[in-house]
Amino acid sequence: MLNVFLDTPTESRIKHVIARKGLGEEAAKKYLEELDRIRDRRIRELFKINWRDPTRYDLVLNTARTTVETAARMIAEVSQGEEYRPTPDSLQAMKDLTITASVEAMLMASRLEISNLEVETRCGEVHVGGVILAESIKDFAADMIRKIPGVTRVITYFVVTPSEHYLYGDVVW
Repeated sequence: MLNVFLDTPTESRIKHVIARKGLGEEAAKKYLEELDRIRDRRIRELFKINWRDPTRYDLVLNTARTTVETAARMIAEVSQGEEYRPTPDSLQAMKDLTITASVEAMLMASRLEISNLEVETRCGEVHVGGVILAESIKDFAADMIRKIPGVTRVITYFVVTPSEHYLYGDVVW
């Protein structure tokens, strides 16, 4: 799989935001800083990576120095190389990433009270853990996860902490 990073200088990004959103220069800069902060946090949560690290990528292109058409041609050409064709392992890794993202999205959307949620998928086997307030949440979450396409097995590592312990710790009054 070919990993590509398209880098656009901040000045260019600010100009695009001003044109698209009609913001002033300072507001556009703050908007981009917040957008990058949100993206950075989300990508770290999902993939446990620093998306801005250029060593993670096979190809880094500066969009200020090339046209979109040239960049697209370069990416298309490089992606045809033998070393970037999918392998059984890379296809399984993509399936596992898709399952992990689906599990996390489903659990967040379900509004279950799960703190410190951790999800990892290995060959369709989902490992999920976190801190929950009631034992019943564990079974409910596992049942929901089993319904996601591609899930072959669910292994839970939940720690049940009743709300009084969760809020106050082990303090004796």
